[in-house]
Amino acid sequence: MADRNQVVNLWTARFIPLVLAGVVGYATYVLVALLCVNYLLVQHHDKSAAIPILVIYFLLFIPMAASFFRVLYFTIFYPPYVPLGPAAIRDREMKGKTQSEEDGIGAGAYRPGNYRNDVDSPGLELFYSKDVFVCEQNGKPIWCSNCGNWKPDRAHHDSSSGRCIARMDHFCPWVGGPVGENNFKFFVQFTFWTALYCLHLIIVMAIYVHRQLTVRDENLNHHFAAILGLAGFFFMFTASMTGTSAQLLITNRTSVERLGAKTKITTLAIKRPPLEELATIHPYIAHNPSYDVITYPLEPGHAPASQLRQVPPFTSSAELDEYNNPLDQARESSVGPEEPVTSNSPTGEGALTPSVTPGNNHPSGVVGNGTSQERMSARDLNATKTFAILNTLEPGDNPWALESGLANWKSVMGTDVFDWFLPIHQSPCSYHEDPESHFALGPVVDRLREQHSLVAAGTAPSRRSRKWLF
Repeated sequence: MADRNQVVNLWTARFIPLVLAGVVGYATYVLVALLCVNYLLVQHHDKSAAIPILVIYFLLFIPMAASFFRVLYFTIFYPPYVPLGPAAIRDREMKGKTQSEEDGIGAGAYRPGNYRNDVDSPGLELFYSKDVFVCEQNGKPIWCSNCGNWKPDRAHHDSSSGRCIARMDHFCPWVGGPVGENNFKFFVQFTFWTALYCLHLIIVMAIYVHRQLTVRDENLNHHFAAILGLAGFFFMFTASMTGTSAQLLITNRTSVERLGAKTKITTLAIKRPPLEELATIHPYIAHNPSYDVITYPLEPGHAPASQLRQVPPFTSSAELDEYNNPLDQARESSVGPEEPVTSNSPTGEGALTPSVTPGNNHPSGVVGNGTSQERMSARDLNATKTFAILNTLEPGDNPWALESGLANWKSVMGTDVFDWFLPIHQSPCSYHEDPESHFALGPVVDRLREQHSLVAAGTAPSRRSRKWLF
């Protein structure tokens, strides 16, 4: 039943744009042929009114049509779908077979494995190759069981299309399907130009409908009245959508993210610096982190979230004071003259935490046993990355909200003012080459790093100078 509903939704979304095109064609016929040519030029010889009406109409019609075809093109031919995982692809292929074929010899004999628990799960490297990504409490990216894939940051599963949508905003049958990462900008431009287009029709048609109703020997043209009603309806719809979209752009949220935004807590995996660097920032926290960690690439037998190392409870006020003391006091308490530093490791790393295997900076309970680690090559060790699993500090914190509303706006609409209004270039946020994260990060992440002493206080780099803030 769900599959049938999805097919109906998609076919409906393919049909409704044709209806919109028909409405615009009808409006063009009424305004150009019936109003400007027949009524103003032929009947009243009023060029001073007909020419400005036509010029303004087509100045609004052209960008509206361009943005409509732009968003429709991307929605139909390049929809913002997240690629299906191998298991989901096989399952969908098998749904085309009859039950008798599935029960026959060889048919349906192979069932894909559980990629969610596979340490070599396809696509996992796309996340830990970044420094920050959204994760679950176990440190892994969010898994979609329907699509059999790891959800990229800000992606959500859309029940209308049955697919995960990158930076999903909503499913819109008026433009052919889901609106997301690569077509939201064109959708906003379309609603903006359509609102102005409809406003022009409302003003023009209201003037001449009123004239025909009040002037003697004038008869009401019902086509004028029909266009006035249609323009009023679509103006209210598109103007409200433009206003809502502008608010989302300024706050750097999507329609999906706005739901429950005030109470939302986001879990992030943030790359942890080497222990030596952490010790220079805050030795006590380096020795007793207040967060769980996970190390990638995963190895067989990696610990689940319940087994990850937790910070021990404070048993005395002295320990609590030690945790809150400045850097120099923490250094004295963690490495004092009464307890000289000793280590069985040539590198001395064992002095920082006994759970670190010699020759590696990663907790052994996360990446596997010491024997396997000892066999790891230097290249493999350099390729590993340890992440702190952290929750945003306050309910409603948005990791992707940049320093200003203008910066948020530019991350979607582009750097050039002309690009805000013309449907030419795709959104800057649809490119993910930056090594830090899939999307530009804001001050919330900087505060989170400082709070957990992943960086020294006050040393978080200014994001105003970064290229994605333009």
